[in-house]
Amino acid sequence: MNSAIRRSAQRLSSVDWSSPVFKGDHELSALVAGFRAWTAQADTMAEKFAAPPTPIDFASAKKSVRDVALVEGLEKMYNSSSPPALTYEWSKDDQAKKSQLIEDA
Repeated sequence: MNSAIRRSAQRLSSVDWSSPVFKGDHELSALVAGFRAWTAQADTMAEKFAAPPTPIDFASAKKSVRDVALVEGLEKMYNSSSPPALTYEWSKDDQAKKSQLIEDA
């Protein structure tokens, strides 16, 4: 985790979301609630996808379907394929822009 993201997370964790300033305006209150829901969802997704996926149990699938050849074909395709991992690299320029926005806020 780079320093800009770490600083942003530290700032957000120190915000008193129950402060009256966030409750006085209904529009702001709705935006804050939406933001908090989004961050909770992002945390949940990050936790969910932090570990590699569990292996597929083809044996139990073969027991539960009538067309075993279909499952065998899927298993053969699964075992023979090796798609490249998709990664996203956050550009340094974009990181700097977002950090500056956070600093200005």
